[in-house]
Amino acid sequence: MLLELENVCYIKKAEVIIDGLTVITGTNDTGKSTVGKVLMALIKADNIARQKIKNKQSKNFISNRIESFNKQIELLFDKNLSLENLENSLIRLTSLDRVIYNVKIEKNRCVEFNGLNENDTRYFLDCTYLQTPLVWDLYDFFVSIATIRTENDIYGFEGNIQYPYILWDLFGKLAKKRIDCDKKLNLINDINYTINGEFIKENGIFYFLKNLDKSELKIPLKNLSTGIKSFGILQILLDNCYLTPYGLFIFDEPEIHLHPEWQLKFAMLITELVKNNIKIIVNTHSPYMIEALKRYSELENIENITNFYLAEKGYIKLQYDLEEIFDKLVSPMKKLKELKWKSLKK
Repeated sequence: MLLELENVCYIKKAEVIIDGLTVITGTNDTGKSTVGKVLMALIKADNIARQKIKNKQSKNFISNRIESFNKQIELLFDKNLSLENLENSLIRLTSLDRVIYNVKIEKNRCVEFNGLNENDTRYFLDCTYLQTPLVWDLYDFFVSIATIRTENDIYGFEGNIQYPYILWDLFGKLAKKRIDCDKKLNLINDINYTINGEFIKENGIFYFLKNLDKSELKIPLKNLSTGIKSFGILQILLDNCYLTPYGLFIFDEPEIHLHPEWQLKFAMLITELVKNNIKIIVNTHSPYMIEALKRYSELENIENITNFYLAEKGYIKLQYDLEEIFDKLVSPMKKLKELKWKSLKK
């Protein structure tokens, strides 16, 4: 699949392959996260429009999809899909010669949303955006919201109260197992070994069950490090059967809360998921994470469906080797060396 973007947030132009593992790197405010958010908006808008037709809440699939995509722009981009209100934006997702989604934006409003019709088979049943382990800290809050929400609350918005849409979506997948949960990937043991324990749920409350020498210790999540919480998200998504080939998964800077050693472990798990036909996008500026994803993709024989991109000056370009990427990432170290020599000369 190929995603094409033009004049979307900080991105002037981009062509990104979504076939297995897609790794995007670059400095801040270069559009790394935009790619994942755009795909989430496309998939969610299409799914919501289909659901409304199925539930007979609407008869017009096309207008519903446009309306749903505009709501996604509001939630994911704070109504600003383009930095210039007068500049049009184009979004296109294709597979071979088939157009999956083709979207035209004028003045930050979706005016056209073409591609698959309501009777066509979807390429993705859902999209999950993993942005931060903060979802565990808000878990009780979301539980309380879930008890009073209405069935119409599909956007993380109830009345005049709007709560974090990306976290609300992730919460739903942590809180409830899929009905058709029949086959799980055998990666949970790897996760539990790394964090020396496992996440368990008792009476609707999650705990971390830590392995001790001769016993186990049940620890409330508020007393856990954010690194362990990151691995816990993966464990529960696997437990609840949401990590499947039918979804798209975006990991936005997963290295932030991880020690370099655990970054390598996390990269290993990501490549294992891709090996099991799960499509994943990783946004990162960690040399450890990038190098690990490169090496593990080679070891798992998925390098043919692994692509690395550099986001810079409004463009996202495919990198055939990692040399230019690492040149950008190590430039701060060069500056630190310069500062060191300047301080020594004083």
